Amino acid sequence: MGGFIRRRRLFLVFAFVVLSAVGLGIARTVLICCAPPPTFQLTFTPTADVTLVPETPRFVVDTIQSVFRYTASGQGILGIAQLPGIFKLSGWDVLLVPEGVGYRVKVAIQIDGNTATAVNGLLLSTLRQVLEIDANPYADFIGDATTLVTLEALEKDGVEVVISGTLELVKKTRQVELPVRLMLKDGVLSARGTVSLDLGLWDIHVPTAIMSSTIRFEAEIYATKPLQP
Repeated sequence: MGGFIRRRRLFLVFAFVVLSAVGLGIARTVLICCAPPPTFQLTFTPTADVTLVPETPRFVVDTIQSVFRYTASGQGILGIAQLPGIFKLSGWDVLLVPEGVGYRVKVAIQIDGNTATAVNGLLLSTLRQVLEIDANPYADFIGDATTLVTLEALEKDGVEVVISGTLELVKKTRQVELPVRLMLKDGVLSARGTVSLDLGLWDIHVPTAIMSSTIRFEAEIYATKPLQP
Protein backbone atom coordinates (compact mmCIF):
# COMPACT_ATOMS: atom_id res chain seq x y z
CA MET A 1 0.00 0.00 0.00
CA GLY A 2 2.82 2.42 0.87
CA GLY A 3 4.60 1.67 -2.40
CA PHE A 4 1.44 2.46 -4.38
CA ILE A 5 1.06 5.85 -2.68
CA ARG A 6 4.69 6.72 -3.36
CA ARG A 7 4.31 5.74 -7.04
CA ARG A 8 1.12 7.80 -7.29
CA ARG A 9 2.89 10.84 -5.79
CA LEU A 10 5.80 10.45 -8.21
CA PHE A 11 3.35 10.20 -11.11
CA LEU A 12 1.57 13.39 -10.02
CA VAL A 13 4.88 15.26 -9.69
CA PHE A 14 6.00 14.06 -13.12
CA ALA A 15 2.67 15.06 -14.67
CA PHE A 16 2.90 18.54 -13.07
CA VAL A 17 6.41 19.08 -14.45
CA VAL A 18 5.39 17.98 -17.95
CA LEU A 19 2.28 20.16 -18.00
CA SER A 20 4.24 23.15 -16.67
CA ALA A 21 6.85 22.76 -19.40
CA VAL A 22 4.16 22.48 -22.07
CA GLY A 23 2.42 25.55 -20.67
CA LEU A 24 5.60 27.59 -20.70
CA GLY A 25 6.31 26.51 -24.28
CA ILE A 26 2.84 27.57 -25.39
CA ALA A 27 3.17 30.90 -23.59
CA ARG A 28 6.57 31.50 -25.17
CA THR A 29 5.18 30.67 -28.61
CA VAL A 30 2.28 33.08 -28.12
CA LEU A 31 4.63 35.86 -27.02
CA ILE A 32 6.94 35.32 -30.01
CA CYS A 33 4.06 35.19 -32.50
CA CYS A 34 2.23 38.20 -31.12
CA ALA A 35 5.20 40.46 -30.31
CA PRO A 36 5.58 43.49 -32.63
CA PRO A 37 8.52 43.41 -35.09
CA PRO A 38 11.62 45.31 -33.98
CA THR A 39 11.80 48.92 -35.19
CA PHE A 40 14.92 49.91 -37.11
CA GLN A 41 16.11 53.18 -35.62
CA LEU A 42 18.00 55.61 -37.87
CA THR A 43 20.79 57.71 -36.41
CA PHE A 44 20.15 60.93 -38.32
CA THR A 45 22.81 63.44 -37.28
CA PRO A 46 22.90 66.39 -39.68
CA THR A 47 26.25 68.18 -40.00
CA ALA A 48 27.89 65.87 -37.47
CA ASP A 49 31.58 65.16 -37.88
CA VAL A 50 32.39 61.75 -39.29
CA THR A 51 35.32 59.46 -38.59
CA LEU A 52 36.21 58.03 -41.99
CA VAL A 53 36.80 54.30 -42.37
CA PRO A 54 37.89 52.35 -45.46
CA GLU A 55 34.25 51.44 -46.10
CA THR A 56 33.28 55.13 -46.46
CA PRO A 57 33.16 56.01 -50.18
CA ARG A 58 34.22 59.64 -50.68
CA PHE A 59 33.41 61.66 -53.78
CA VAL A 60 35.08 65.02 -54.47
CA VAL A 61 32.93 67.75 -56.02
CA ASP A 62 33.71 68.43 -59.67
CA THR A 63 34.01 72.23 -59.73
CA ILE A 64 33.92 72.35 -63.54
CA GLN A 65 30.57 70.62 -64.07
CA SER A 66 28.75 71.37 -60.80
CA VAL A 67 26.47 74.42 -60.83
CA PHE A 68 23.57 76.03 -59.01
CA ARG A 69 21.26 77.52 -61.64
CA TYR A 70 18.94 80.18 -60.29
CA THR A 71 15.83 81.97 -61.52
CA ALA A 72 14.63 85.22 -60.01
CA SER A 73 11.57 87.21 -60.99
CA GLY A 74 11.90 90.84 -62.04
CA GLN A 75 10.26 93.64 -63.94
CA GLY A 76 10.66 93.25 -67.71
CA ILE A 77 9.48 95.22 -70.72
CA LEU A 78 6.28 93.18 -70.98
CA GLY A 79 5.76 92.68 -67.25
CA ILE A 80 7.20 90.19 -64.80
CA ALA A 81 10.14 88.33 -66.36
CA GLN A 82 12.19 85.31 -65.36
CA LEU A 83 15.81 86.27 -64.73
CA PRO A 84 18.16 83.26 -64.89
CA GLY A 85 21.81 82.90 -63.91
CA ILE A 86 24.25 80.49 -62.36
CA PHE A 87 26.64 80.00 -59.46
CA LYS A 88 29.49 77.50 -59.61
CA LEU A 89 30.84 75.39 -56.77
CA SER A 90 34.34 75.86 -55.41
CA GLY A 91 34.73 72.45 -53.79
CA TRP A 92 34.24 69.94 -50.97
CA ASP A 93 32.74 66.47 -51.08
CA VAL A 94 29.98 63.89 -50.70
CA LEU A 95 30.36 60.95 -48.30
CA LEU A 96 28.53 57.63 -48.15
CA VAL A 97 28.84 56.65 -44.48
CA PRO A 98 27.96 53.02 -43.62
CA GLU A 99 24.91 52.84 -41.37
CA GLY A 100 22.51 50.00 -40.68
CA VAL A 101 21.74 48.17 -43.92
CA GLY A 102 22.93 50.98 -46.20
CA TYR A 103 24.69 54.31 -46.31
CA ARG A 104 24.00 57.79 -44.96
CA VAL A 105 24.74 60.42 -47.62
CA LYS A 106 26.54 63.46 -46.22
CA VAL A 107 26.97 66.52 -48.42
CA ALA A 108 29.31 69.45 -47.87
CA ILE A 109 29.59 71.98 -50.69
CA GLN A 110 30.78 75.55 -51.09
CA ILE A 111 29.09 77.93 -53.55
CA ASP A 112 31.35 80.60 -55.05
CA GLY A 113 29.60 83.96 -55.24
CA ASN A 114 32.30 85.38 -57.51
CA THR A 115 31.20 83.01 -60.28
CA ALA A 116 27.68 84.48 -60.39
CA THR A 117 26.22 85.36 -63.77
CA ALA A 118 23.06 87.31 -64.62
CA VAL A 119 21.05 88.44 -67.63
CA ASN A 120 22.38 91.99 -67.34
CA GLY A 121 24.81 94.15 -65.43
CA LEU A 122 22.11 95.76 -63.25
CA LEU A 123 20.86 92.43 -61.94
CA LEU A 124 24.37 91.12 -61.38
CA SER A 125 25.34 94.27 -59.48
CA THR A 126 22.17 94.01 -57.37
CA LEU A 127 22.84 90.35 -56.65
CA ARG A 128 26.40 91.04 -55.55
CA GLN A 129 25.27 93.86 -53.29
CA VAL A 130 22.41 92.06 -51.53
CA LEU A 131 24.52 88.91 -51.00
CA GLU A 132 27.52 90.99 -49.90
CA ILE A 133 29.70 88.91 -52.19
CA ASP A 134 32.72 91.19 -51.89
CA ALA A 135 32.79 90.67 -48.10
CA ASN A 136 31.36 87.12 -48.03
CA PRO A 137 32.18 85.44 -51.34
CA TYR A 138 31.20 81.91 -50.30
CA ALA A 139 27.99 80.19 -49.19
CA ASP A 140 28.37 76.87 -47.38
CA PHE A 141 25.80 74.08 -47.40
CA ILE A 142 26.26 71.06 -45.11
CA GLY A 143 23.61 68.38 -44.75
CA ASP A 144 22.61 64.72 -44.39
CA ALA A 145 20.13 62.58 -46.28
CA THR A 146 17.10 61.89 -44.10
CA THR A 147 16.92 58.28 -45.36
CA LEU A 148 19.47 55.58 -46.03
CA VAL A 149 20.53 54.49 -49.53
CA THR A 150 22.17 51.40 -50.99
CA LEU A 151 24.82 51.22 -53.68
CA GLU A 152 22.60 48.86 -55.68
CA ALA A 153 19.75 51.39 -55.80
CA LEU A 154 22.10 54.27 -56.64
CA GLU A 155 23.62 52.35 -59.55
CA LYS A 156 20.35 50.93 -60.89
CA ASP A 157 17.73 53.69 -61.12
CA GLY A 158 18.91 56.30 -58.65
CA VAL A 159 17.32 57.30 -55.35
CA GLU A 160 15.25 60.32 -54.35
CA VAL A 161 16.24 61.69 -50.96
CA VAL A 162 16.02 64.92 -48.97
CA ILE A 163 19.29 66.50 -47.90
CA SER A 164 18.55 68.33 -44.67
CA GLY A 165 21.12 70.70 -43.27
CA THR A 166 22.23 74.31 -42.99
CA LEU A 167 23.06 77.03 -45.50
CA GLU A 168 25.28 79.91 -44.43
CA LEU A 169 24.74 83.19 -46.26
CA VAL A 170 26.13 86.60 -45.27
CA LYS A 171 27.39 85.05 -42.02
CA LYS A 172 23.90 83.84 -41.08
CA THR A 173 22.92 80.17 -40.92
CA ARG A 174 19.47 78.80 -41.61
CA GLN A 175 17.96 75.33 -41.96
CA VAL A 176 17.42 74.17 -45.54
CA GLU A 177 16.00 70.99 -47.07
CA LEU A 178 17.09 70.13 -50.60
CA PRO A 179 15.21 67.30 -52.37
CA VAL A 180 17.56 65.60 -54.85
CA ARG A 181 17.83 62.54 -57.04
CA LEU A 182 21.10 60.71 -56.46
CA MET A 183 22.66 58.47 -59.09
CA LEU A 184 25.96 56.63 -59.34
CA LYS A 185 27.07 55.89 -62.90
CA ASP A 186 30.56 55.02 -64.10
CA GLY A 187 32.11 56.21 -60.85
CA VAL A 188 30.37 59.61 -60.94
CA LEU A 189 27.91 60.47 -58.16
CA SER A 190 25.35 63.04 -59.29
CA ALA A 191 22.71 64.94 -57.33
CA ARG A 192 20.02 67.00 -59.01
CA GLY A 193 17.27 68.87 -57.25
CA THR A 194 15.27 72.08 -56.96
CA VAL A 195 14.56 74.36 -54.04
CA SER A 196 13.11 77.86 -53.60
CA LEU A 197 14.76 80.09 -51.01
CA ASP A 198 13.47 83.36 -49.57
CA LEU A 199 16.53 85.54 -48.98
CA GLY A 200 14.54 87.44 -46.37
CA LEU A 201 15.01 84.47 -44.02
CA TRP A 202 18.71 85.42 -43.91
CA ASP A 203 17.73 89.05 -43.16
CA ILE A 204 18.79 90.03 -46.68
CA HIS A 205 17.04 93.12 -48.03
CA VAL A 206 16.23 92.71 -51.71
CA PRO A 207 15.08 95.68 -53.84
CA THR A 208 11.91 94.05 -55.14
CA ALA A 209 11.57 96.66 -57.88
CA ILE A 210 14.53 94.94 -59.54
CA MET A 211 14.21 91.30 -58.46
CA SER A 212 12.18 89.06 -56.17
CA SER A 213 13.40 88.01 -52.73
CA THR A 214 12.43 84.38 -53.40
CA ILE A 215 14.80 82.67 -55.82
CA ARG A 216 14.45 79.23 -57.35
CA PHE A 217 17.64 77.15 -57.44
CA GLU A 218 18.34 74.05 -59.52
CA ALA A 219 21.29 72.13 -58.15
CA GLU A 220 23.45 70.00 -60.42
CA ILE A 221 26.22 68.44 -58.36
CA TYR A 222 28.74 66.00 -59.78
CA ALA A 223 31.40 64.28 -57.67
CA THR A 224 34.04 61.65 -58.38
CA LYS A 225 36.31 59.49 -56.29
CA PRO A 226 39.77 61.04 -55.82
CA LEU A 227 42.70 59.35 -57.51
CA GLN A 228 44.67 57.06 -55.23
CA PRO A 229 48.30 58.20 -54.66
